[in-house]
Amino acid sequence: MGKLIIVSNRLPISVRKVDGELEYVQSIGGLPTALASYTESKPSLWIGWPGIASDDLSEKDKTAITKELSKSNCLPVFLTQKQIDLFYSGYSNSVLWPIFHYIDFGGGDTKANWQAYFEVNKYFTDITIKHSAPTDTIWVHDYQLLLVPEMLRVKRRRQRIGFFLHIPFPTPEYLFKTPHAANLLTGAL
Repeated sequence: MGKLIIVSNRLPISVRKVDGELEYVQSIGGLPTALASYTESKPSLWIGWPGIASDDLSEKDKTAITKELSKSNCLPVFLTQKQIDLFYSGYSNSVLWPIFHYIDFGGGDTKANWQAYFEVNKYFTDITIKHSAPTDTIWVHDYQLLLVPEMLRVKRRRQRIGFFLHIPFPTPEYLFKTPHAANLLTGAL
């Protein structure tokens, strides 16, 4: 049996720049807290966004971040500010979050937001495939990455893939308020 690959939108360690210097901060929240003892004692790799836009980083910064995070078995997924705006703020939080909480959403379901959501999910998938083995167990987390399980399954038919959603799944009436409902549903299943 291989290692556990945790794939989530955010890493358990956030990176920021303060006065031009990189600073690393433990993320607080349910997922990092719940998995901390496991990831410290078992073979694992955590793949996710380190919390800083790649536009603010040089190649030297990215190399330093990757090296520092590897000490905690973490692998950064670098996203541009535009990707963060469209994928995270745009589609994930302006469309999916309201739908999953039975709130009507406004104009967030745009072609640009959906395209960014799809592309970032594919980017996470490609990085996960590159840094995992067929014997690993891949555990994908949350609504930001609903398409990743299916994208992984297409590339690795026999891979052990789990998906965890920390919020209730919406009823069909709410889910189908987005034209991409079928994609989201098959992505998670």
